[in-house]
Amino acid sequence: MADRMVIKLTHAGDDPERALVGLNVAAAALAGGMTVMVFLAFDGVRLATPGYADDLEIDASPTGRELLDILAEGGVVMTVCGPCATRRGLVEADFAEGTVVAGSAAFVAEIAAGAVPLVY
Repeated sequence: MADRMVIKLTHAGDDPERALVGLNVAAAALAGGMTVMVFLAFDGVRLATPGYADDLEIDASPTGRELLDILAEGGVVMTVCGPCATRRGLVEADFAEGTVVAGSAAFVAEIAAGAVPLVY
């Protein structure tokens, strides 16, 4: 059984349900003892900007802020797709402390190292 998971989130406010389900899965994997990396691409990069997820919510789910706090407390690395951020006018200074900005090679490296990939 795999002990690592990499979850690519491609949505944020443009599809809150998809974004929150992905964050929920990441939190569940963490609670299950897995090492988790979250890779943010496309509009998902906005999840790494301070305050963005504070009002992200849907029925029957913790809020985006609650889920991001759970992940941060668990040591989950949030990696932002650099080109995706650039296309949205975001630079490294726009992201929360501890966020890593990298290209797709970081996502591929996690998979090559044995992480189970999921994309939302």
